[in-house]
Amino acid sequence: MKKALKLGFILFITFVIVSCKKEMSISTLDGTWELRSVTGGQMAGASPNFEPGNGNQIKFNQQRYERYADGKLVETGKYTLSPEKREVNNDEANFSMLSNNNFQQYIKLSSKKLVIFTGVIAADGIEEHYLKLK
Repeated sequence: MKKALKLGFILFITFVIVSCKKEMSISTLDGTWELRSVTGGQMAGASPNFEPGNGNQIKFNQQRYERYADGKLVETGKYTLSPEKREVNNDEANFSMLSNNNFQQYIKLSSKKLVIFTGVIAADGIEEHYLKLK
């Protein structure tokens, strides 16, 4: 009986920790992210890397986003984020993001890094790698 209670307690604590991590990760998206590299879909001879201060950013705030290219606002909208693990381009996304006009992308989110998968590279998709600024 004691072992069963211990096991139940350990499972409960594990569930709480995993649930808290998911919630933290979803709220981690809020802030300003700057593009650092792009994989796939590039022009011949163009560098896949972007220097700090390049002006290509996405700002997320409470299910709204703003996308900037070269420092100019080019897109705004709403999004929803759902926990979903999915293999994409030999990596694993941990969320599904649905934005304007039901456009679906997968993302890999950690505290300081964000990867946005638009399709798969083998089918002309791209990966955008961002670093969190604030």
